[in-house]
Amino acid sequence: MRIASSRFLGLFVSASLGVTACQQDGTGPSGSIGPEGGTVNTPDGVSITVPKGALLTGVAITIERSGETPAGALGPAFRFEPAGLSFQKPVQITLPYRPSANLPSDATERVFVTRVSGGGTIVGRVAAPGQVSTDTQSLSTFVAVKQISTPVAGQLDFPKGLAVNATHTYWTSGGVATQQAAGGVVMRAALDGGAPEVFASGQADPKHIALTSGYAYWTDGGSGPGVGDAGIMKAPLSGGAPTRIVPGSFPIDLAVNDQHVFWTDADLHTVNRANLDGSDAVVLAQTGDRPMVLALSTTHLYWLSSGARGGHTGAVMELPIDGGPSALALTLAMNQAEPSSLAVDATSVYWVNAGDGLVLSVPLGGGPATVLRHMSRPNAIAVDASSYYVGEVLPGLLVRYPKAGGTGDVRSSNEGHPNQLALDANNVYWVNDGASAYQGDVQVINKSP
Repeated sequence: MRIASSRFLGLFVSASLGVTACQQDGTGPSGSIGPEGGTVNTPDGVSITVPKGALLTGVAITIERSGETPAGALGPAFRFEPAGLSFQKPVQITLPYRPSANLPSDATERVFVTRVSGGGTIVGRVAAPGQVSTDTQSLSTFVAVKQISTPVAGQLDFPKGLAVNATHTYWTSGGVATQQAAGGVVMRAALDGGAPEVFASGQADPKHIALTSGYAYWTDGGSGPGVGDAGIMKAPLSGGAPTRIVPGSFPIDLAVNDQHVFWTDADLHTVNRANLDGSDAVVLAQTGDRPMVLALSTTHLYWLSSGARGGHTGAVMELPIDGGPSALALTLAMNQAEPSSLAVDATSVYWVNAGDGLVLSVPLGGGPATVLRHMSRPNAIAVDASSYYVGEVLPGLLVRYPKAGGTGDVRSSNEGHPNQLALDANNVYWVNDGASAYQGDVQVINKSP
C-alpha cells in the first residue's frame, strides 16, 4: 500500500468479492468499492463498511483526518470522501473516541456520531471500548461526541433550590456570601431559551423552592439566629412582591400540594404543615434530630434526618399528610450515612447517602431496604416512570439508571457539584454548585436519545 501524502491515514481495503485495489489518484490513497461492497479500514480504528448493492458503480473512497473539533468531541474528526456521496442502502462507519475518565463501572458513556458541518447528531452504538459505530447513507465529515448539557444560567452565587413547570425553570441563588446584605434572589428562565430574570429579590438565604399552578413557595433561612427574618415565602407566578406567610427558625426544604405547604425546620427539629396562605400552621412531627430534605406523595410525607456528619445516624421517615402525634411517624430506614436527597414514586422511596456512597430504595409503608448502587459520593436523586437519576459530586456526574435494573448511562460528566435535580417529560435539570467560590450554574439536558 502506498501513501501519497502525510495528510492521509494508511488504509486497509477488503472486498466481499474479487480484489479491491488501493490506488493513487493525486489526492491520496483510496479504496475502490463497487456494487459487491467492501470495507476500508485505517490503523486508527476508522472504517467504512459498504454492503452489497449500496453502490451501483465503483467509487474510490478516502478517509482523511480533519482538524475540526466541535463541542463535545471525544476524538478527532474524519473526512469521508467523496463528500456528499449517497448510497442505495445504509453503510456503517466506525470512529475511535476517548472515553471520559472516572466513569462508574456500572454505567456507560453515551457516545454519538455527528456530522461536523450540519446534518445533526446520529445515534451511535459502542462497538468496543474506544470505538463507536453508526449507519449513514451519505458521506461527510464525522466525529464521535458526547451529548453536552445546555446552560440555563451561569455565574450564580451559591445556587440551591430548583423547580420546573410547563413554562419556566426556577431556582434560588445567594446566601452564604450575600446573606448579610439580603442579596439572595429567586430567578427563573423560560423553557424556550429566554434569558434568566429575577423573580424575587431581597432574600436573605433562599433555599428550596416548590411550585403550584399559580404560586412559587420557597424557604428562606434568614440572616442568622435571632434576626427573625426566616420563614416560608410565597409569590405569584404572574409577578408581584414576595410575602412571608409563615415565620420559621431555619427552614430547609418544602413541598406543596393543592391544599398545603409542608416544610422542615432544622433548628426547631420539626416537620410542619400550613394552608397555602400560611394559615393554620401546625407541627406534624417533633423530631430529636435535624429533619432536612422533604418529599411528598398523595397520602404521605417523607423526610431525611441527616444525622451526625461522618456517622451512620441518619434516617428515612414517613408520616401521613393529615398528621398526628410524632409517634405515628414510621422509620423506613435507620443508621444511614449522611442521607442527602430523596425522591418518591408510586411504590418506593429512593435516597442517596453522601457518607457511604449508597443509592437505596425502600417500599412505601416499610419493608427491607435495597441497595441499588454503590457510587463515590452521590448527592442528589430524582425519579420518573422508568428511571432514577443520580447526581454524583465526585467526579461530577449525572447518571441515569433503569428502575428495572441493568447498566446505567452517563448523561453528563465533568460537572462541579450536581446538587439538586428536577425532571419534566423531556429533560433533566440540575443545579451545579460549582467547584469553588460558590460559583455555580443551572444546566439542562435531554432525556433522549
